[in-house]
Amino acid sequence: MGKLKYTTVIHGFTALHVIATYFSFTSSILDSRLVTPLTLLMTIFLCIAGNVNFRMSSALLIFSNIIGYMTGMKLMRDIAHLMNATELVNQMIASGLTTELVGWCTVLFIRATGEHFKRDRSETTSGRYLTSMLIVMAGIYVFRFLISLLTTNEILGKYTIYGYTTRYFNNSILIVTILIINVALVRMLHSRTIAKTWLRTLACIAAAIVIALAAALVCQYSYAADHNLAFPNSIEYIRYFIVGLLLETGLIFIIILITTTFESKYNARQAEYHYINLRNQLSPHFLINSLNVLNGLVQSDRKNDAEEYIHKLTDIYQYCLMIEDTGLISLGKEMENLDNYIDLLNVRFNGSLMVDNRIMQSDLSKEVVPCAIQLLVENAVKHNSLREDKPLTVEIFSDGSTITVRNNIRPRYSKTRSNGIGLHYIKEQYRSHCGKDILISHTAGHFTVSLPLI
Repeated sequence: MGKLKYTTVIHGFTALHVIATYFSFTSSILDSRLVTPLTLLMTIFLCIAGNVNFRMSSALLIFSNIIGYMTGMKLMRDIAHLMNATELVNQMIASGLTTELVGWCTVLFIRATGEHFKRDRSETTSGRYLTSMLIVMAGIYVFRFLISLLTTNEILGKYTIYGYTTRYFNNSILIVTILIINVALVRMLHSRTIAKTWLRTLACIAAAIVIALAAALVCQYSYAADHNLAFPNSIEYIRYFIVGLLLETGLIFIIILITTTFESKYNARQAEYHYINLRNQLSPHFLINSLNVLNGLVQSDRKNDAEEYIHKLTDIYQYCLMIEDTGLISLGKEMENLDNYIDLLNVRFNGSLMVDNRIMQSDLSKEVVPCAIQLLVENAVKHNSLREDKPLTVEIFSDGSTITVRNNIRPRYSKTRSNGIGLHYIKEQYRSHCGKDILISHTAGHFTVSLPLI
């Protein structure tokens, strides 16, 4: 879904939120009974638009519900202080702004995570996916309804853990600040600057205690100022600290869980790519083709050509093993291996493949992801028909900042299924090493991929 459609969904639900707020105010219905399902529905539509998988969509539903609640309460109070308007107008403005904030935060998260939380083949059925999301939405709504019933009692609302937790979440600026600090903390502790695990654990515990102490002070002061209570109060401060430490521990755990999920998915994709690459090179199909070519060379009494073919085949195997744990490699070495691979293809396809190499000499010292260019050539051969009367043409050229592989399209009669893992791996590698994306263009006549030179 493009930018315009995201905008349509968010602005449309903003209008619905404002209308629901007006209706609930004029009919004496709790606004959460109408606004909460609208917020959840908006999040579901955004997740469907972003092709987000079920697990992350469920998490976004929970987070959007929490963020919407605490932000809406804070905005309503702030707007009441800033504007000399009626309570109805204040609620409608706060509801609209909260909806926009929740919607765009969700979109930013979807775009920032890219391919990490995309739906797989098991979740491609939109009807089943939507039904599952509606069930989760109903569960969240029922939970919110039960909590609101339980906390209408003054004792439950003010003097339990829920009461103190509510005070924390009513301080939206404090919560956002704590969230930013914790993300920075986890990233710092996750880096290699602290090598020993016990030191990381100790630093994490110490940081959590310090953050909880500071947050409790801010939260107690804010609540005391709003309700004309004495400040400080040691007993109250201890309660705030305990609740704050529990929230801080849970928040750090969630951030670490998300971080490790990202890393594990990335490592799994990387390992899967290496396995597939090696498997393709050593697969029975590849070996049978190679042996058939060698047999043809021997039968034709082309001993020298057969020996050269064996040497190049051996070099390709050695190259694949050499780069197994290598992040980047020079373009010159990558092209040497690619030349060997293209030579083997030319022997096999007998002139049906034409490769136009126009790489600038000055770019050979720059670096690329290993086997990336070979993978693009492999894809071209795999997904296109090669015939002498209609050869497949692959152009490889550089411009100082990128190297581009472009092939004309010659559709096969029987199409080969693609899992997309290779291109996905290349994307992640370039984002990791230089923060840049690869460019993919698919037109009626050509398929083009441009890789950054590092």
